[in-house]
Amino acid sequence: GLAETAAVTFGNPAVWIDTLLLVGATGAALPDGSRAAFGAGALAGSALWFCGLAYGARLASAWLARPAAWRALSLASAAVMAAMSLGWAAEALA
Repeated sequence: GLAETAAVTFGNPAVWIDTLLLVGATGAALPDGSRAAFGAGALAGSALWFCGLAYGARLASAWLARPAAWRALSLASAAVMAAMSLGWAAEALA
């Protein structure tokens, strides 16, 4: 129910790190007149992201029911991670 959802949400350290450290530090660095707009934008962006994530999961559920889809998703994830690693390695060696 609602209590379990709240416990999982607010017990998640990523919630606190994202909210307090990242959004809080960024907002605190802004001029006083911009903080409310930044907070509203962060709230709206978060709501849009999670609603889009839930809607996208519903749309993708039939496709993700197949093992081939998970293989494709894993390959795409591996390709992105390899490209990022190679880019960072090249930058470090330059």
